[in-house]
Amino acid sequence: MTIQEVTSIPIRCRFGDLAVVVTGSEGESSSPILHAEEPFTLQTMVEFLDSSAAALLALKPVIQVEFYAKSCGPGENVSLGETEVGAIADQRTYALSLSLGPPVELGFTADGVYRLGALLQVGAAAGPALICAVQEDGLVQIHSPKPEAAKNGRKKAGRATRL
Repeated sequence: MTIQEVTSIPIRCRFGDLAVVVTGSEGESSSPILHAEEPFTLQTMVEFLDSSAAALLALKPVIQVEFYAKSCGPGENVSLGETEVGAIADQRTYALSLSLGPPVELGFTADGVYRLGALLQVGAAAGPALICAVQEDGLVQIHSPKPEAAKNGRKKAGRATRL
């Protein structure tokens, strides 16, 4: 019986640039404050590095990102959904985004603060992931204007928020 030892070349991947984009009357903007009633989009980037990724990309794996938000205070964590794209053999960079409804419809707590995160999995659709990565970047605050504050143009005394 012959025994062979095989060494696999690791596949390097860059995963990052998690961003929140809000499309309002003034166009698109990136903001750490989400208005409770306004839809928003989450975006991230996946880049395969070096020639070691060529063999994987030739297999056209599924690149899947699941977005979530972890509560930094009262309130529950929120699963926001996932997006996926099929890899193309000669393409190494992928921008993935997920358009979402208003935060109050997704389970966010009004005036809550959340850390955004994304889970990357690359591999066959029905198999285990060959590449897994997590990024948690930035805080967002859910802003829900109080009816009396909107009328008077005043904020609640004694409360400051730093992002």
